[in-house]
Amino acid sequence: DWYQTQVSNCNNIICNIDRIKEADPSMTDKEYSEWKSEAYCWRAWNLFQMSYIWGDIPVQNKLLPPITDENVEEVYFDMYPPRVPKEEVFDQLIEELTFACQYAPDLDPANKYLFSKAFAHGLLARVYAEKTRRDWNKVIENCEAVEAMNLKLVDDYGQMWAYDENDV
Repeated sequence: DWYQTQVSNCNNIICNIDRIKEADPSMTDKEYSEWKSEAYCWRAWNLFQMSYIWGDIPVQNKLLPPITDENVEEVYFDMYPPRVPKEEVFDQLIEELTFACQYAPDLDPANKYLFSKAFAHGLLARVYAEKTRRDWNKVIENCEAVEAMNLKLVDDYGQMWAYDENDV
């Protein structure tokens, strides 16, 4: 339920960002693309986790209309979509993360809460490393993109969870 709630939160941004841009002419194209990219990243991470755990999963990519007694039968299948094969889920992840690799915010060490280009490239590399989409050249390409942002793997696994170098 938690994962689906997170996907729904992302859908609120993805499905409404065009209306927001239309209503607020001060929103720049850069802001528009960054917001959409960050929502794509968070949705992709959640869908990836769900696919990793359960394989084929139900994917909800749109907002539900208000449910009334007149439309409940029409909306039912939108509320409870059928499972989508993992391969199709990964197709969506690749498409959305490719967009995010181009338009997500740049890496900002002062704000690690952004879903940045580095995050998008890292998750895309992980998707391409999966058996259903294995493409080592794409894995290397995306890992090199992350490294080009001055990020690297730590030498000691214990450092991954340290708050600073004194905690190791």
